[in-house]
Amino acid sequence: MKNTFPGYNKKTKAEIKKIWADGLICFDANVLLNLYKYSNETLQALLELIEKFKDKIYLPYQAALEYNRNRYNVIAAQGEVCEKFIAEILKIQEDIKPTRKPPFLSDPVQASLNRVFEKVTGELKDSKTKYDSFLQIDPIYERIAMIFESRITKGFDDKELSGIFKEGKERYNNKIPPGF
Repeated sequence: MKNTFPGYNKKTKAEIKKIWADGLICFDANVLLNLYKYSNETLQALLELIEKFKDKIYLPYQAALEYNRNRYNVIAAQGEVCEKFIAEILKIQEDIKPTRKPPFLSDPVQASLNRVFEKVTGELKDSKTKYDSFLQIDPIYERIAMIFESRITKGFDDKELSGIFKEGKERYNNKIPPGF
């Protein structure tokens, strides 16, 4: 079993050191697309970490293609998340507005609460504006493009793809992993 699943075996310090010294790091499209979903601090930390290993990284052609195909949808979805959150905040604010029946909040507490809602809503609107601007000028894309310049693997030609699709279909029909 250890030879069949070597990735599940605990590594020695020497083995780990060798992996970091000799290994390559290949990225999936989702790793790059998820960069749009992180806080600015987390985003910057991850990009710096990726850049630190620039000589060891590669982006498979298919992952690069999927990233480019899905990038705008992910950006737009983040803007929608902001819009939905703003709507929820405004509903909560409306639900706790002063009324003629209990519970009652004092005027200073109500004013303080309204200021918090305004700050939260303002920050969310700023985030929405940021994501909207990414549809025109995308700084994450620019940085990723720079990091992976000449680090994208070669894609398959039509003949190679046809063979891969044929093999995949046979494997699926015959329930042969991987691909099933």
